[in-house]
Amino acid sequence: MNINNNHYLFIDESGDLGIRGSKYLILAGLFVEDRKSIDKILKNARRNKFKKELSKTREIKASSSSTNLVEYLLKNVNKTNSKIFCSVLDKNSLKNPILINDKHLLYNHVAGNLAEQIVLKDDTNVIIDKSKSKKVHIEEFDRYFLNKLSYADNINIDIYHYLSHLNNGLQIVDVIAWAFYQHYEYNNDYYTKFITNLKKSISII
Repeated sequence: MNINNNHYLFIDESGDLGIRGSKYLILAGLFVEDRKSIDKILKNARRNKFKKELSKTREIKASSSSTNLVEYLLKNVNKTNSKIFCSVLDKNSLKNPILINDKHLLYNHVAGNLAEQIVLKDDTNVIIDKSKSKKVHIEEFDRYFLNKLSYADNINIDIYHYLSHLNNGLQIVDVIAWAFYQHYEYNNDYYTKFITNLKKSISII
């Protein structure tokens, strides 16, 4: 699969889709103009400062990483020219029985809210953590997400569903989504304070 050297929007979630699970579901998007800056952060973490911690794992997940590693990743992405978009689902506010009973539609609903915050002015590759396995669900998501995005007719938007261990951007946005999850689920602001320099758009639904 060839991906053009355009701008990138990485998307991942934290929390779960079950009504009886977490209180919140967080879907975060990280928009970057220079993918190399994100790749460099992971490269430095694996080869230098956190070589020992990461030597036996293919994928960085915030939930299973040390506090020092999470801090390092957030502090370094905070130095990049990136933007964060965040859709926060408060499950207590969810009343639609169709969404409550269909996790695929619920995920699309939250992703649509995320897309509505975004205006794309250049060709962009949307890279999303592959949570859907059926082709019909992937195609349904792609159509819905594109319909909710704002972009000019001459802009090319391509959506790819990747396994997160194969993509550095997805691993970084996992950490960002997890940081916001700590904030909303546990009222813990410790991690979000490391990304105060980044432009943000946050919607609570």
